[in-house]
Amino acid sequence: MEVFLDKNEQPRIYKRQTTFTICSFGKISIECRRRGKHGVYLIYVAVAAFLAGITWIGILYYFNFVQTPFFAETEAAVRTGAIQKLVPRALWWFRWGAMFTFLAGISMYIAKMSEMGGAVFYSSPYGIIITVGGLLGT
Repeated sequence: MEVFLDKNEQPRIYKRQTTFTICSFGKISIECRRRGKHGVYLIYVAVAAFLAGITWIGILYYFNFVQTPFFAETEAAVRTGAIQKLVPRALWWFRWGAMFTFLAGISMYIAKMSEMGGAVFYSSPYGIIITVGGLLGT
């Protein structure tokens, strides 16, 4: 709670709104108490989506900025060995990073929709924006 003085120098007490952000770990416990088990689930799924997204995009950058220039400069024997041993492992991490990011996003979407209710979710600006963005992205 914060105390502010109004025009008449009278104290007014305002309750501070707490929200979950990944960077501010001190607020997680407050958000979990406020939202209950549903909030804890959303936090775990959001962290999983964040980590899977970092893995997915990190491997994508590896393919574009490390592997492609390396293959352009190496000899055929080295390139063949790398393609047989390294590329399948990198593609495995890329594939499953993308899949877990997608599944975590769908899970958060469904959880938020069930929390708000279908009619309220699709009539809210958040529901419309996240639905259109999800449809355009998949």
